[in-house]
Amino acid sequence: KNLLKPYRLLGDRLSRAYGIASHLKSVRDSKELRTALDTVRPDVIRQGDSVSQSKPLFHAFDRLRKDPHLFGKLTPAQQRVVDLNLLGFKMQGNGLEGKAVEEFNALNQRLSNMSTIFSNNVLD
Repeated sequence: KNLLKPYRLLGDRLSRAYGIASHLKSVRDSKELRTALDTVRPDVIRQGDSVSQSKPLFHAFDRLRKDPHLFGKLTPAQQRVVDLNLLGFKMQGNGLEGKAVEEFNALNQRLSNMSTIFSNNVLD
């Protein structure tokens, strides 16, 4: 409980705000909204990358998973959350080092840009 709830809330406000703005763009597109989202998107991606690539967070989840006593106290749903978060950390580049992290993050930014271009083309 001391790990799961604070972790869940870590990017909650940013995620909600960006999600609402993205949804608004998809239903009521405008040049101003596109510009605003394009301006903040790189920072939103960087923030997400920094959380998902956080070594202390990954190690906290890993220690929890490997401790049979603590892990056993969690409900099955909480255990599933721990397992999925560990998988998410790994899939988001946690464990990469040096240039591999930089390349992963650059590809993540590029993917986001390409996805936005595609969405804009669909809306146009």
